[in-house]
Amino acid sequence: MSSCSYSMSVRSNLAMRQGGGKSRMPRGVAIPEVRERLFQAAERVLLGRGADGFSSRAVAQEAGVARGLLFNHFTDLDQFLAELVVDRADAAGREAAQLISYAGSGDVAANLAGVATALLRSPLFAIIGIVHSRPSTLARLHELGSVSSVHVLGDVEKAFVDYLEAEKAGGRIAADTNTGAVALALVGSLHYGFVTGRIDQANATEYVPMIIGTCLRSEPADESGR
Repeated sequence: MSSCSYSMSVRSNLAMRQGGGKSRMPRGVAIPEVRERLFQAAERVLLGRGADGFSSRAVAQEAGVARGLLFNHFTDLDQFLAELVVDRADAAGREAAQLISYAGSGDVAANLAGVATALLRSPLFAIIGIVHSRPSTLARLHELGSVSSVHVLGDVEKAFVDYLEAEKAGGRIAADTNTGAVALALVGSLHYGFVTGRIDQANATEYVPMIIGTCLRSEPADESGR
């Protein structure tokens, strides 16, 4: 999923503004460096203050920039949040895709738990949580191609499916395991557990293995395939 095309550097943009040139950065198009700086600030605000303490002013203060800078590079807070969640979900998908390199080694449940726990400890679910609470942001997310706040986790779900399929082919999980159902149940449980407050960074290492153990029959298939 691609975002806007970013072609101008911070330096050239500032030079045009300071030099009084007529060419200006269009409103709502973010420079990569500014975009990432604001994204990281938003993550810190969400993790430190929660959704109740989140605002464009709080993000700007955390980033050490004027509040108007955010709106110079994003049309509104909804676009900012929608692009933030898509960007971080894409990154999470790439991280989860590395799971398949562990197929055939280690413990299946432990491999899944490692990725799932890292996901819970990242800011992604906090970002999804605030997006889910804002219908206007959900609408903007839909415009970017994600039908819901949960749908953005599709790449993570696919990574789980690919890994489980590889383990099933290697006989390390039951031959009749429905890998799609297991992956969906795992992602859904993580999301639900986080938004309800039942799972957080503190208890993730306790609950995640239990969820995986419930979702997954980890015994290998026997020679008859049963």
